[in-house]
Amino acid sequence: PIFLRRYLAKFSDAELLITSEKLSFLETRMLADGFSPTVAKSKTYGGTVLSLVPNYSEPFDHDTALVVVCGDQSVANLNDNHFDRKQIAEIKLLCPGGRPDFAGLPYTGAGPYPQTYHFDDPKDRAAAEERKKEQFLSIYKSFIEALDPKIALPFAGTYFLMGPLSKLNDLRGVSDATTVLSLENYGERSVVLADGGYAQFDLDTMRATATRTEPYDMDAVQSYLNKVPFDGYHYEQEFKPLGNRPIPLMRLLRHAYQRAINRSPSDEVWWLCFKSGSKGQYFVMNTAENSGVKEVTDVTGLAPRWEIHIDERLLFLTLCAYYHWEEVEGGSHFFCIR
Repeated sequence: PIFLRRYLAKFSDAELLITSEKLSFLETRMLADGFSPTVAKSKTYGGTVLSLVPNYSEPFDHDTALVVVCGDQSVANLNDNHFDRKQIAEIKLLCPGGRPDFAGLPYTGAGPYPQTYHFDDPKDRAAAEERKKEQFLSIYKSFIEALDPKIALPFAGTYFLMGPLSKLNDLRGVSDATTVLSLENYGERSVVLADGGYAQFDLDTMRATATRTEPYDMDAVQSYLNKVPFDGYHYEQEFKPLGNRPIPLMRLLRHAYQRAINRSPSDEVWWLCFKSGSKGQYFVMNTAENSGVKEVTDVTGLAPRWEIHIDERLLFLTLCAYYHWEEVEGGSHFFCIR
């Protein structure tokens, strides 16, 4: 929301275009944040057609592919999309010649696993990091095989955690984009554009003006991050408590839990256990059966469970819908035990 407001302030004639969905998840979220998106499956600007193709692999279809067609040339952007053959088939039908000239394809992902998870053995953590890398690279290869683009761009995965969380950067299980260049049968039709915003790929010549072929030097990255001024995370700056008043987490958790358990209980029994603040108690709730929200000091008897250790200010602001949980999770802002 912060980025979009700044963008629209600078480019007042810009239009937010999203596709129609079964559950209108994205539209609801954008309206709640004060935006007025245009909902359409496609739109034409001059001689260029933009088409939005939903991903059907998840019940909440908030990730879509963008297909841009101009004349006999086409570009497909599948950033963050799960592998879905129905979606891929629709994309190929939109592309002249039945395949995109250029496609941005997922090769890694931002999320809390494995860097925010507890592992008893460091070897298990290292194995989890490698599994995550291999899983996403396998998906990247599957996309190339099914979509058959002339050129593929590993897209988009370059992100780094800042502040105290920067110590987790090496634990994320994130491949450098240049890793795909060495994949047998796939690297030769992959390209990694150079950083800085000036690199372009020409669909007439099928060549890039500037590329990156070597992985980032993580020591240099960390050195750079250490020099960037850091005044705290947003929730630390924006939350101002009223004296010594306790934060009303229980009331908010009960309200959120009742809505969630009535709308979408889980098939399997799990216990969610939130630990927040300096006190030793947990807020616990069952994901399958309406058991209410309880405060306990010991959760060892609850299984299976997911312990979420989170700053009480951040939990409060998320329960108030000031932040979105997806941002909290994707930004690695909690630690957990399963």
